[in-house]
Amino acid sequence: MSLIPQLTDAGRGLLISALSGSPLNFTKIKIGNGTAPDSPSAGDFWYDTENEILYEYKETWGTSGRTITVGETAPEEPSENDLWYNTTNNTLYYFGEGWAIESANITCSTTPPPEAENGDRWYDTANEILYAFGNKWNEEADVVISCAQDAPESPSAGDYWYDQANTQLKVCAALWGAKEGVNLTIADTAPEAAAEGDYWYDSTNNVLMKHNGTEWAADAQAFTYAGTAPEAPALGDWWYDTTTDSLKEYALGWQDDDHPFTYGNVAPEVPNQGDWWYDTSLHVYGTGWVPDNATVFTYGSAAPTTPEAGEWWFDTAASILKVYGMLWLNDTEDNFTYSGTAPARAYDGDLWYDTEAAELKEFSTGWMQNEEKPFTYDPVAPLEPNAGDWWYSTAEDVLYEYTGTQWNQNYSTITCSVSQPATQDALVDLVNPMVTIPIESIERGSNYVSLAGSFNNSEVVAGFNWAETGVFAEDADGNELLYAYCHAGELDEFIPANDCGKTIEVSLTILVMVGDAEEVTATIGEGSVYATKKSLEEHKRDFSNPHGVNAEQIGLGNVENVAPADMAITYTIATTLEEPTPGEKMATFMGKVKRAINNLILHLKAENPHSITPKKIKAAEEAHQHSTNDLTEGVLGASRGGTGCTSMSALAEQLGSYFGAPVFGVYSGNGSTKRLISLDFTPSAVFLCNGRGMVGDDVDGVCGGLAVGTYGLRTRSCTSSAHETTWSNTHTALLITTNGFYVNYSSSNKIATNKSGETYRYIAFR
Repeated sequence: MSLIPQLTDAGRGLLISALSGSPLNFTKIKIGNGTAPDSPSAGDFWYDTENEILYEYKETWGTSGRTITVGETAPEEPSENDLWYNTTNNTLYYFGEGWAIESANITCSTTPPPEAENGDRWYDTANEILYAFGNKWNEEADVVISCAQDAPESPSAGDYWYDQANTQLKVCAALWGAKEGVNLTIADTAPEAAAEGDYWYDSTNNVLMKHNGTEWAADAQAFTYAGTAPEAPALGDWWYDTTTDSLKEYALGWQDDDHPFTYGNVAPEVPNQGDWWYDTSLHVYGTGWVPDNATVFTYGSAAPTTPEAGEWWFDTAASILKVYGMLWLNDTEDNFTYSGTAPARAYDGDLWYDTEAAELKEFSTGWMQNEEKPFTYDPVAPLEPNAGDWWYSTAEDVLYEYTGTQWNQNYSTITCSVSQPATQDALVDLVNPMVTIPIESIERGSNYVSLAGSFNNSEVVAGFNWAETGVFAEDADGNELLYAYCHAGELDEFIPANDCGKTIEVSLTILVMVGDAEEVTATIGEGSVYATKKSLEEHKRDFSNPHGVNAEQIGLGNVENVAPADMAITYTIATTLEEPTPGEKMATFMGKVKRAINNLILHLKAENPHSITPKKIKAAEEAHQHSTNDLTEGVLGASRGGTGCTSMSALAEQLGSYFGAPVFGVYSGNGSTKRLISLDFTPSAVFLCNGRGMVGDDVDGVCGGLAVGTYGLRTRSCTSSAHETTWSNTHTALLITTNGFYVNYSSSNKIATNKSGETYRYIAFR
């Protein structure tokens, strides 16, 4: 039997979740004999007898209030929930919060990268700290500096001295300074009167001479005689500057330094690259790794559950850095059509961009109040009707229309009741389930799966007409929902009871639309009625006589077919107490055993056969009492009238757990969608209101209310009850989940259970 069920409201919600990445797992199949409710059609009427209002069921494509851009490029300044249809890849996007790839250069390791530029990030995986590479005051350990009134006594080239007396930074360097205490003569001929140690520069031969006390001899001192200094002097070299007629020596000395320098305990407020600052040691303003405490950062394979705008997440599974914020996201929630003609079939909330009219339209279905049709609901017809008026005779349960002269029966479909007519899409179970069938196999197609199962009538007590079939699946939270449903109508099949004299075995295959079939699974049961290779192997290893072979067939007809433990033993009770002897027959042996047992029973039944008294065994008196003050150790349990607790706080916690004490809480809205408010338990119900104690108003729409079990809150404009049990960013305002509940914010859809800056109060029941 091959069936193609239609998705229910819950099934469409599960399909949307599966397309968004949530798991979809089929669990079982059911069949039944219920009569499925007819889905209303456009033009059907319902008269609400409690509120006396006439409704008409309408299916219309109305102008959508959402903003959409159609083209190759996205709009430059979009707002939250705006739509963009990319005509290049024929894909619909919506503008909302999500994870985008961050272009910043980041390294995740236990040691910093050897080369970095300003703006680079390094996540220290050993200490779980995020660093940014940028400007900072670095310790300059290779610079020797003195801060004093007087210069250091023996500086080296490159040493620094901050002259506190003159507030001037100086550096020790090799330079030409005046050479004092040297008697030098510059001439063509030697001086007539000379003393030991005098110098004479022989300008004729360009040689420096030194008098040794007796005569002039050439000296090894490096000496330059020119108007400009030598290009590559060494420490101790001499130069006679002919421009100034002065002798100079190349030696270490202090010269002013041009580094921007600050001396004090407080660093400069606006430093530049290369600036110096000295407090108790020298700091140079440059680059380095600085702890980044401003960026919220997550390192792992799973994204944060409740991220805020601007947060970073390094996805270790893909080795990609991502940032959370507003961006264009692939819209898998809205069913969208881009065409000049409306789609042949649509559901509530579906979108269609009419390319002929260049307009976005939204499909809406539901019972809408009819204020144009004059309608009377009464056993008696109205006295002064006009042509076209309607009258529903409550005496006959018949609808009439006035022609202008008389009342004629009108055959429009109408329901008169307190609650609106049920629909097949809204079913949560079969109307009358009869048999549950385990799933035996699943085969995947491109956008569907084929589920197979089988059953027989061995457990069918009363025969029934197989008219309805349902497929069940579970969501990410483990809730089992009716995913798809179909009704055979007049093509139902009779399943006889198990006492009909024959066994009926049925194998069925069901095709179900799922979207991305590769991500879909099924819970395989043990319901097959046909032999498999596995079952044949198990049969071959079954040594419990599966074929019913009897004793006569294998030559054991004279042997009683019982286990040794079940063999009947006959014997006569011995008259005296005797010990068994080897070689006795079983009947004699058992007779002696029986006598011994009888004697033991008589002894055990006797009242105090050994005349034991409390005094003999040093026991307490038979009748005595104790005060609770005598208890000095242990904990008195409930069976003895106690609580089992050792403190008042433990008793209070036990009472709270027993009576299910509610939890009262407050949180501040942050304006995000699907925000999780975490609890340490899964609540059975949550009541929520805003800081003004309101659950709804004309400005923000839904800002609170009551959620019970799997049923949450949906927007006022939403007509699909599926959005009460399945999350939608544009329709759901409050929904209970594992260890908490979700809240939402969408200004365009008037959802305000997580409005930024608003305070909210809640009561969570266990």
